[in-house]
Amino acid sequence: MQAEPRFSDSVVDDILLVERAHAYATGAHAAIGQRHKRTQLPYAMHLRSVAKMVADAGGTPSMIAAAWLHDVVENTACTPDDLRMEFGDIVATYVDWLTDPSKDGDAGAKEHTRLASAPLEAKTIKLADLVDNCGTVLRYQPEIADEYLADKEQVILLVADGDGPLHEKAMSIIGQWKTSSATQSKASSGWKARKPPSAVEQAGVATLNDGQKVSFDLETGQCRDEPQIRSPTLPARHSSRGPIAPMWRLSTVTGGAWF
Repeated sequence: MQAEPRFSDSVVDDILLVERAHAYATGAHAAIGQRHKRTQLPYAMHLRSVAKMVADAGGTPSMIAAAWLHDVVENTACTPDDLRMEFGDIVATYVDWLTDPSKDGDAGAKEHTRLASAPLEAKTIKLADLVDNCGTVLRYQPEIADEYLADKEQVILLVADGDGPLHEKAMSIIGQWKTSSATQSKASSGWKARKPPSAVEQAGVATLNDGQKVSFDLETGQCRDEPQIRSPTLPARHSSRGPIAPMWRLSTVTGGAWF
């Protein structure tokens, strides 16, 4: 495929291409009522994040348009021919590389093989998609992070020759997951050591926005240091490494961080 110039002869045409892709993708996903399955936000929020990362990485107008459209064939009634007629061969080709080729049991393996030979432009878009999805899983669904991120780490390696900073950002998220998972695994094995657990083992520690460390009870969620801090609990979770502690989301009446 012939390399695409950074900008076409008409900047207006470039802007219109991206705006049309934005409108088309937003409408297609909204028409089926699709929301992000992990955050329940409108799906366009994910598309916007991916498109912005591609633009910030210096992507061409066709790459940014494809970033907006990267899930329309996979998730909506839109077909590759529809995209080709509406946006041309370059955009349609990028989206084709980014579309899961099958929904059968070998889908993951086929996607991996396909992505390894994708053009650099498509790999850059995929990296932006991975950064957004992996970061979302780590933040909102840590209970599936072990399985999900282990698979996506392999995909990140396959598209490593896309945009360098995006690849570094994706690998940083993988690093955060591995550090968190190792810490949780170590803590989990510690909780099994005695029954019932000691007061020290029942205590958790969190750091507020201002750097202050506070302790709280893992069973009750009661903060031991600052009574104004509320600690609502989430159900205990399990992973391939065994049980994981309940997540704690701390907030203060003065506006502490949720995490």
